[in-house]
Amino acid sequence: MVLKINIEKTLIEFETRFKELEQSNEELRSQFKYFEEKIREREVETKEKQKIINELPLGIHDDNLNALNKGLDRNE
Repeated sequence: MVLKINIEKTLIEFETRFKELEQSNEELRSQFKYFEEKIREREVETKEKQKIINELPLGIHDDNLNALNKGLDRNE
């Protein structure tokens, strides 16, 4: 009888833990979907910015990069 009670108690604990894990899994899936969407948004932003940079007249972004590198050299 004691063994049966212990088995039933263990089964209830396992069921409870299983439900907790299912809920946690759903929360993680939700977070994962959120981060996937944020990554897609950033990819679109990056492509748009890269398109703007590529459309700049030649040399303008190179000059800005050179100025930035000179500024970094002074800080070293």
